[in-house]
Amino acid sequence: SAVRDLSTTGSFTHTINTNSGDLNLLAGRNLTVSTGSDSNLNASGRINLQGSNITSTGNSLSVRGNSGVNVVASNGNIQVQRPVGVAFVSVSGPVAINATGGSTSLSTGGTLQLSGATSVTVNATNNTVLVGSNALIDGPNSRLTAGQDLTLSTANLAQGAVGPVLLQAGRDVLLPAVPGNNYNGQVGSLNVSAGRDVVGSGPFTLDLRTTTGDLTMSAARNV
Repeated sequence: SAVRDLSTTGSFTHTINTNSGDLNLLAGRNLTVSTGSDSNLNASGRINLQGSNITSTGNSLSVRGNSGVNVVASNGNIQVQRPVGVAFVSVSGPVAINATGGSTSLSTGGTLQLSGATSVTVNATNNTVLVGSNALIDGPNSRLTAGQDLTLSTANLAQGAVGPVLLQAGRDVLLPAVPGNNYNGQVGSLNVSAGRDVVGSGPFTLDLRTTTGDLTMSAARNV
């Protein structure tokens, strides 16, 4: 932990493991997990990442806490930019990512995996932006929300553990496909709710399907 800034940087692969207990990276101001290569955070218990702002850059990011993953930007933004892949995974607990005073952005050119055994929650007071060529939103109850705009950009939206998925925004829900691809999605049930508009942008085919429940899109203005 640090009163102000906590950084793990360099051009090499970062791997931090705890074979017993929790992994806590706590900063009073800025938490930075960046490298020119890959970053791997693993814990037999929970992983807690906390700072006013949280930033992560490099090739790929893997955050795996057996009992849960909790990421909180208490007064700013969560910014993850990893071209190869991004994964937040818990095999027996929840995955929760929350920017309480700003925006959340998780972006990759590869697979974006958000997998929680009990739930998946991604939220921001302002905007939530999720980008991946494949988006695996895997949990029995998944909530992706934003106080302003929610963007989920992918070519394939999939779910392993079949359950309800909520996409909710105070303003717009934006569903742009990855450039050059159609937008395909299959989940248990899907509820898309916008305070203004639900927008699928770009010259592509939007194909959303549910396997066990309803597919509902609602907006105060336009769908």
